[in-house]
Amino acid sequence: MLLDLDCGPLKARFEERAEKSFSNTTWDLLLLVEKSGRFVEVDRADHRGGAEKYSRLLPADMGFRAFPFDDARPRDESYNQRSLWGVFAGPSAVSQTEYDALASCLAGNAKAIDDALASRPGEGSLSAWPDRRPQISSIVRAAYDREYDLCGPKTVGARWTCGAGEGYIKTRLGTAGGGSFILCTAEPRKSGTLGSLTVTYIPNGMVVGTDTADQSAVVLAKPDTYSYEYETLLAGKDAKAYYASCRDASGRRFFDTFKPISD
Repeated sequence: MLLDLDCGPLKARFEERAEKSFSNTTWDLLLLVEKSGRFVEVDRADHRGGAEKYSRLLPADMGFRAFPFDDARPRDESYNQRSLWGVFAGPSAVSQTEYDALASCLAGNAKAIDDALASRPGEGSLSAWPDRRPQISSIVRAAYDREYDLCGPKTVGARWTCGAGEGYIKTRLGTAGGGSFILCTAEPRKSGTLGSLTVTYIPNGMVVGTDTADQSAVVLAKPDTYSYEYETLLAGKDAKAYYASCRDASGRRFFDTFKPISD
C-alpha cells in the first residue's frame, strides 16, 4: 500500500503489486476503491496520459476533470521525466456519486499522490524507470481500452470519416511520442500468427498532428510517406485537402473543429 485516501462515501487506495516470474519481476501500480469491505481495482498505470488535450470534445456524462500542473505541483520535465497517468474510472467500478467523490478527492490530494508515487518501494532505481512513478493528469468516467491509443472505432474523443469512407481521423491517448490525431484505414483489423498463436494486429495509425494548448487548432505534421496509411490513403493526394474532407457523425468537418496550422 502506497497511500490511502478518505473520499467521503468511499475510500481510495494507491497500491503497488509485484508479479514475479522465473526470469524477472514486473510491478503494477493500481488505483482501488473499497467495496463491501474489500478493495477492488478501478484503474492501473499501464497507459499514458488521458483526454486532457482534447477535453472539449468529451460529452458531459464522462465527467472529465483535469489535475493541472502549477508552481505548487510542478510537472517533471527532466530527461527521465515522470509519465502521465490519465485515470479511467468506468461505470462498472464506481457509481456516479462515487465517481464525483473520487474525482474531487484526487484533485484535492494531487500533491500527496505525486509524493507517494515518486517514492515507491519497488526494485532498482526509480529515476531510471519514469513509467513506474507517474503523475496523475486527469480522470474520466469511462473504462480504459487499449484501442483508445491506436486505430479502431473506440475513442474517448472524436472520429472523423474521410473521403468516401476509406479512412478516418481519430483522437488518441498516449501522445507523448506523437500527435493527438491519427489517420487510419477503415478496413477490418488484420490478424496474423505468432508461433502457434493467432494474434490481432491493431495499427498505430499515421500522425496527422496535435492540438494547440487552447484546443482551437491542430498543428499538422508532415505525412509519414513510409506508412501504410499514407500509401493506402494519401499517395498522390494533397494531405491537407484530404483531411479537409473528414467529417464527424454530425457532419462537422475536422477543420471546422480545429483550425489547421502547418508545422
